[in-house]
Amino acid sequence: MSASKNSTQLHGDYVFYQSMNKHHLRQQAPLRQQRQQQFPRNQNSLQMGWALSNKLGCSIVKCTTENRYVGVCRYSPRGNTVNSTIYQVGNPCSLNPGNGATTCNTAEGLWS
Repeated sequence: MSASKNSTQLHGDYVFYQSMNKHHLRQQAPLRQQRQQQFPRNQNSLQMGWALSNKLGCSIVKCTTENRYVGVCRYSPRGNTVNSTIYQVGNPCSLNPGNGATTCNTAEGLWS
């Protein structure tokens, strides 16, 4: 697992790779969260979404016949910079992102 650090790029990247079958791959997300709680000093993973990140794309592909899967996420603008804000404090739907969104789903707190 790796993530770009100290990048001069305007976007961030997150890359994950591991050998496993499809069933095992689907089970990994909750297990990863448990591992992060058990090992909080693990520096190999970074939060992808930050206050100003408004673009995210992810893909997982099988690259070989040996059950090797690679996952890549790219997000922009990048976060994890010194003195950057992870998120803005406020009530859901209280701030329109100004990107053409006109409606906010109050149950989810997401603009569209």
